[in-house]
Amino acid sequence: MERVAPSLGIHWRVSNVVFMGMGEPLNNYDALLGALRGLREVWGMAGARITVSTVGVVGKMRRLALDAPGQG
Repeated sequence: MERVAPSLGIHWRVSNVVFMGMGEPLNNYDALLGALRGLREVWGMAGARITVSTVGVVGKMRRLALDAPGQG
């Protein structure tokens, strides 16, 4: 969005990201983990600015806490 927005005359920066809506994010675990790592490592986004909304897939929530502590 940051790359496309200026061509539309919009000048702002993405400050927060929320994973939710079109299905359970934790059911697409590998893609979610890759996106979280990309946001942190490539874009430099702080974990406090990333939210993963879930219905409560407990096993994968625990796995995420181990695989990506502080990343969402």
